[in-house]
This record gives sequence, C-alpha cells and structure tokens, in this order.
Amino acid sequence: MTLDAGLEKAFKIILSRSMCVLATNSPAGPYASLMAYAPFDGGRRLVLVMEKGSTKHRNLEHDNRVSILVDTRTIEPDRGKIVALTLAGAAALDQDQSALAGIFEKRHPGFPLAGNKNSVFVSVTLNSILMLCGPEKAQFFSLTEA
Repeated sequence: MTLDAGLEKAFKIILSRSMCVLATNSPAGPYASLMAYAPFDGGRRLVLVMEKGSTKHRNLEHDNRVSILVDTRTIEPDRGKIVALTLAGAAALDQDQSALAGIFEKRHPGFPLAGNKNSVFVSVTLNSILMLCGPEKAQFFSLTEA
C-alpha cells in the first residue's frame, strides 16, 4: 500500500469510528480509559469529554502527551484483517469549550457526560499514526512534517 493510500485508509477509519482507548501518563505510570470521541479537522484532531479532576484529567494537566488506540475489531470478523491505529498526540485543556461541545454532541447526541457541569472537553492534535493491518503489516505516518 502506498504512503498516500495508507494515510487515507487511516483517516477513513478515524472518521468512521467513535470509540477509542486513551492512554495518559501519570507519575505512577500509564493509565488507559475507554472513551467516546468525535473527529474533526479531517481526522487530524479529536474531541474527548471527561470529568474535571478525574484520573485522566489530572494526568493531562501533568503531561499532555497521549496515545490513542482506534481499531476495526467490532466490524471486522476476520482477526487477520483487523486494522489497529495507534495515534500519538497532544491534548489541550484550554480550548473553546462551546466549540468542542458542539463537535462532540453532533457525533454523540445526548451523551450523559457531555451535559455534566463538571465535564471538560479536550481536543487532541495528532502527531503520528502507526497503522497495523493484520498481525504483520505496519505503516507509520508522521503528521508533523511540512
């Protein structure tokens, strides 16, 4: 698969899915959470919602680097054809909350946490994508290159 075709496939998966596993860093080590997300900016950015003061939120205040797993296992019955994306990026906690809420709520109308006054919307800007197609074929895409 060519580089352009691979990156196009990766973004298509990001845009078509809505659940991910978010990994954050804490002084004690990594922390993983199942999350709903809403992609925007062509899939180069994601919006997540979480409670202020939660473990993941505190971790992001300490270190904004994240790793996110998005995959096709729920739609691909053949385990050898599952595509897994490991997304690396940086979270921003100080973005326009109403704009991010609009993006998230369009993708997840009525999501319980989205209407919680203790919730915060976080944008993640992706820096790279590692795409694993089946158990052996991998492609890496840097999104920070000009």
